[in-house]
Amino acid sequence: MGNRPTRSDREFYDAFFKGTDFSEEMISSVRRIFQKQINFDLSRLQADDDLSGDFKAIWDLDSMSSVEIVVDLEKTFDIKISDQEATEMTSFRKVVQVIHHILTEKQKC
Repeated sequence: MGNRPTRSDREFYDAFFKGTDFSEEMISSVRRIFQKQINFDLSRLQADDDLSGDFKAIWDLDSMSSVEIVVDLEKTFDIKISDQEATEMTSFRKVVQVIHHILTEKQKC
């Protein structure tokens, strides 16, 4: 990841999510949660990096930190993430998609 540019929250949003239904605030909040739970510089993170594969070892992402990320996401966005949805969250983009879907469904109720 050393050859990747570092990105601020705004630059990350512009590079990977600009023009989508996802708000910059949501993207920044998710990044903060990841930064808090993963002892690794995430400024070079890309939206489609596989969190469950190659980068799992780099970030020392274990089951406990995965659970803590899900709990923080639930608290931050006032949502409930099912076990099935949590297993689908294998990249940053997929995390955002799951949260957006849950929030959209919640607004319909």
